Amino acid sequence: MKLKSLKYRLPAVLLLCLSTAVSVFASDSVSFLLRINSSVPEESYRGNASAVRSLDSRLASDSLYSNIGRVRIRAAASPDGPLSFNRSLAAGRAEAMVDYLLSRYPSLPLSRLSVSVVDEDWEGLASFIRRSSQPWKDEALQIVNSGRADRKAKLKELYVGEAWEYLRKYCFPLLRKVSLEIDSASGTEASEDSGASPQAFPVVFRQGSSSLSACSSAGIPAASLIRHSLRSLPKDSPILLTAASSPEGAESLNDALARKRGEAVVRVLKDMGFTNVRLEVLGEDWAGLLRAVKESYTGSNKDSVLSILEDVSLSSSRKKSAIMALDGGRTWRSMFGKQMAALRAVRLSENTPQ
Repeated sequence: MKLKSLKYRLPAVLLLCLSTAVSVFASDSVSFLLRINSSVPEESYRGNASAVRSLDSRLASDSLYSNIGRVRIRAAASPDGPLSFNRSLAAGRAEAMVDYLLSRYPSLPLSRLSVSVVDEDWEGLASFIRRSSQPWKDEALQIVNSGRADRKAKLKELYVGEAWEYLRKYCFPLLRKVSLEIDSASGTEASEDSGASPQAFPVVFRQGSSSLSACSSAGIPAASLIRHSLRSLPKDSPILLTAASSPEGAESLNDALARKRGEAVVRVLKDMGFTNVRLEVLGEDWAGLLRAVKESYTGSNKDSVLSILEDVSLSSSRKKSAIMALDGGRTWRSMFGKQMAALRAVRLSENTPQ
């Protein structure tokens, strides 16, 4: 078997965060309100129909894209409910909105999108309270602005629960939303596609994580990127996934983590209808670390690090021990967020027989 580039042009934003030089002179803002505990933008819910009309006026025609600098997506959850649930819900709302936009406007360049996620919109809550005339206004603002971990509990106690019930009824529904700001721009936009087909399409994960919901490129959820980029590929196309981890931690745990990452991407592809997907678990990517050190490591002991990595007689555990012994462990720790970051990945390539 051999790897070769997929037979279609993947947007360059999948491989790196593009910076687009634009001169902004105006922007339009629209918001989609969402039902409690829901991430799906419903066109018929509350005022969302008006938001759709506004989007259509800006995005429905390909000829309009030259006038767009950036579509900024901000997804948020209200503070009611557990933080862990709200974090997942807000991330799901961002992903659902990206999917909605790319489905409704399939020619919209990915390079024009940027995404931010607000786990709990305390800023929006403070703004609502400031505009209110409730007798508990000042006390509520003091609690919200304190940033304390128990501020949710304190709000629930305020005025024997009266303040919380008022906010739950009148404020929180307005905070469950996804806002979009569309910048108009002049100047030359960066090309969405670099013109070169990549050898592999990487989905890079956070350290210690196998969750696609916490995985993004240029802020765009990874699952949305996969769905959009592969939408025109025939469903019987052979796809090879190579799943890897960075070398920190125990090797057995890293191998299991790499497998979980690969399986997360497999699920997305299966849901899309791809029937010919093969997963190879690479585990700890020592070859990738060697390349990264050669390309970007600038420490004064670079030769020592390379000597260790290139020593084929050393096992993985002995390589770790040897590098960790350098500079009292500082060299090893410095690699976590630098040279090792890109190794925590699943790469998609076309899988063809030799």
